[in-house]
Amino acid sequence: MKRMIYLLLVCAMCAVAASAQVVKGDMNGDGNIDVTDLNETVNTLLGIKPLQYVFDHVVKGDMNEDGVIDVTDLNDIVNTILGIKPLQYLEDHEYVDLGLPS
Repeated sequence: MKRMIYLLLVCAMCAVAASAQVVKGDMNGDGNIDVTDLNETVNTLLGIKPLQYVFDHVVKGDMNEDGVIDVTDLNDIVNTILGIKPLQYLEDHEYVDLGLPS
């Protein structure tokens, strides 16, 4: 019985560690969108800063997930800062092999 409880705890910890949630448009990783994020997104759009990635496959600042940063993304960031649009989240899941029999 103790072994089964231990296994369930390990599975629960793996599930929590395997999924991550990130705010769309959050360039500095503080969990919110503000003018600093807008500035970094503009600098990326202008080529001053290189593209950065979240989860190795989503461009930071790309609000509509089309793979590029453009005026549409800037508009969405401004609308989020102004409270017109709610925060949106990216969620990535990594699969963990627990070595359990099928």
